[in-house]
Amino acid sequence: MPNDQHSTNTDNRAPLERETECGWQGRGYALGVGEVKLTGMVRPERKMLTYYVVFTKAIQSRHLTMGVANGRVEADGEVIYQVKDMKVALSES
Repeated sequence: MPNDQHSTNTDNRAPLERETECGWQGRGYALGVGEVKLTGMVRPERKMLTYYVVFTKAIQSRHLTMGVANGRVEADGEVIYQVKDMKVALSES
């Protein structure tokens, strides 16, 4: 996992990139993604899926709450999906 920073985790859960809580509430809606790389599959014999999301930008105005992030999914420690520039809007309704 090059260039990743993990927080210390003393229990048996997967390591977290960063634990943050912005307090925004609502329902998320996918707006798009810049780049997707699929290198594996989620299969029945997989024991553990781990999701990593690193927000690169958060925007909040009177009319819009939006986040932009990069992420990846690992299956049993193997990276199977990678995404760059995921865009999600947040709606209170």
